[in-house]
Amino acid sequence: MQIERTTARKPNALIESGHKYDVYETRVLLAALAYWEEDKKHDHIYRIPLKTLFPDSGDKYQRAKVAVRGVMSRVLDISTEPGRHTYINTFESADIFDGTGIMEIVFHKQVRPFLVEMKENGYTPLLLRYTLPIQSAYSVRIYELLRQYKDFQTHRRISLEELRLFLGIPEDTFHRPNDISERIIDRAQEHLRDNTDISFDYKPYKMGRKIGGWDFYITAQEGPQEGVVQLDLALEVVQKKKEPTIEDLLEDLYGKAAVEKWKEEGHTEKTFLEYFEYTKSKAKTNPKFYLQFALEKDSLGTVALSKAPKKQKAAIKKQAEIQTMAIEMAEIHITPMTEKEQEDWLNLLPKKLRRSMMGGGDDATEGSATM
Repeated sequence: MQIERTTARKPNALIESGHKYDVYETRVLLAALAYWEEDKKHDHIYRIPLKTLFPDSGDKYQRAKVAVRGVMSRVLDISTEPGRHTYINTFESADIFDGTGIMEIVFHKQVRPFLVEMKENGYTPLLLRYTLPIQSAYSVRIYELLRQYKDFQTHRRISLEELRLFLGIPEDTFHRPNDISERIIDRAQEHLRDNTDISFDYKPYKMGRKIGGWDFYITAQEGPQEGVVQLDLALEVVQKKKEPTIEDLLEDLYGKAAVEKWKEEGHTEKTFLEYFEYTKSKAKTNPKFYLQFALEKDSLGTVALSKAPKKQKAAIKKQAEIQTMAIEMAEIHITPMTEKEQEDWLNLLPKKLRRSMMGGGDDATEGSATM
């Protein structure tokens, strides 16, 4: 079972590399990064649904074939150390299977170290729902460059030479800096304001009498909301197909160890589906978080009620109400956090919630999936 991924983690070294992709080639790269998994040691093949790349109408197969050929014909210009430029390809191979809606890609062996080491060297999370609607590759690249700074500072200076390199602007086009301002940066300003979680203002700075580059001033904003769309989509897939099962879905979301733990505690396919539907109706900002902790704590009391004698069922239902309130409060409190803060905080959250959810119990929550 494969769930549609929503966030690409792009190593900062790749964000600051020089490459010129068109808008569809950019989609292919970001989708591939969204499906990259750190724990794949030997099997480096990643299966990507074409609807992730091309949610709009049109011939997805033809667009994918053209875009993949484009990506594989271009190189990344990465500055690995001062004075050194490394030129590498992104993909080693790609397969598109007509009639299946699936593309398989293999990252080039020279790119893999940047992916494996990005936690140590830095990466930027990019939500596909923000980048997909943008119809300009230049605008997507400016979004990446500014989003890289969003969580740390509100100003980024990019020189004329750097912007040409990062965006892959050919030397024989946009001869005047004002052309870049009017035809690239102004368009990006509109695209980011309308489609993403940041907006920006900018002004040129001078080197002597000439424009040396631009100062960008970044402002966080509330981007388009996704709600529980991903859960709806995933559940629809499970219900329409005999295989895979709801357990396959949960394994893809949270990992096999977490699902096995929940089954040992008494969850079944029936309770998994019940909690899935429950999360759709209750979660407001982070359904993945909500579903995980509802299962962890059996917040509906479904498992506990199936095992308890009749005289204990009223108390179990009351405890379930308290646990549900605790989960809802936790979900509200994580909303203003950045994605990086959410990821770090969620790893600790089960311990923080243990007393309020379990009445001071000391049962371990180890094995909970990382968001």
